[in-house]
Amino acid sequence: MTVQLKWGLRFLAVAVLALCLAPLVLDRETVFRLGEESGLIEQGSVWIWLAAAVWTLGRTLQARRWRLPW
Repeated sequence: MTVQLKWGLRFLAVAVLALCLAPLVLDRETVFRLGEESGLIEQGSVWIWLAAAVWTLGRTLQARRWRLPW
C-alpha cells in the first residue's frame, strides 16, 4: 500500500469516526445544521469531490507522460 493511500484511509477513518460520534458530543440542533443541504458537510463535500477530480486527472495525465506545467 502506498503512503498516499495510507494517509487517505486514515483521514477517511477519522472523518467517519467523527461523524459517528457527532450525535453523542453535539446537541441535536447542531447535528441537524451540519447535515442539512446548506450545512458544513454538504457544502464541504463539493470541494472534496472537486479536489479528488483534479488529483485523479493530474495522476492520469502524469501516468500518460503528459506533464502538467506546474
